[in-house]
Formats: sequence, structure tokens, C-alpha cells
Amino acid sequence: MWVSRFCFINPTKIGPEYTQQSQYIGQAFIERNQPNTLFLSPYNTGDHWMLVVVNPTTEIVYYLDSLGVNIGQRQQLRRMFDNAIKIYRANKGTRVSKVKFSNIKWTMIKCPTQDNGSDCGYYVLRYMKEILLCSQEGVIPHEYFSTYKLEKYSIY
Repeated sequence: MWVSRFCFINPTKIGPEYTQQSQYIGQAFIERNQPNTLFLSPYNTGDHWMLVVVNPTTEIVYYLDSLGVNIGQRQQLRRMFDNAIKIYRANKGTRVSKVKFSNIKWTMIKCPTQDNGSDCGYYVLRYMKEILLCSQEGVIPHEYFSTYKLEKYSIY
């Protein structure tokens, strides 16, 4: 069944007001533990929604932000997901070199962007729908999905 390739991380458990986000996410990775599963993780900074999608097997984190904010400006978010992958590694007993230990691959996806300050939630829902429909082998193309590669979405 194609849906089994995906898991959903509850955004109410990983918001900035919680202290155990990495443990919650890492535990979800451990419990699922299937190759090429994508974990869809909507995240709200308090005033903006974005989507983080993780393939813990390959240690690739996909970042989709409808405002186009670079992940370098979201250090708390990056640290949370990096730590979750490290928890997953430790549980699997995976040994990595010191160089690889903090070298988790983050990919900023060139996804459609919003032109106002209120459509971010809609964009995150669209991203999740399109990932469910188009993702192959636990991968999201850097240039997004050609079928849905629009500069903007129309919500009307």
C-alpha cells in the first residue's frame, strides 16, 4: 500500500514551546523503522507554517518554506531534526565518523511560494498532498515535482 511509505509528525508535539521535540520525533523514526519512509512534519514558528520532510534511513531532510526563508535562518528547527536523526542512529547502533556525525543533509526544495502573509498553512497542505501523490523511493526532487511546479498556487 503506497500510504505506508509516509508518516505524519503531529505538529502540536514539536512546536517551539515544547522541550522534548527531538525525542518525540526520534521515537517516531524508531517505531516506524522502514526504509525510505518519509516523515511529513508541519512546523509552526508561532506565526508561519513550513514543512520539514525527513527520510531517516538516508538522513536527508527536505525543507519547504512558502516564504523562501533559508534553513540557515532556522537554527532551532535544524537542531531539533538533526538531534532526532542522531537519536535514531543511536537506537539502530549506527556508527558514523566524526565528520559524518553532524553532516546530516538538508535540502531546501524550490517549491511554490506565497505572495502574502496568510497562505502558509494552505501551502503546507498542498506540499503534503503533492508529496503523497508524486514522491518516488523516499525522494523529493530539488526542483520540486514537474507536474506541480508552479510559481504560485491559486487558492480560488
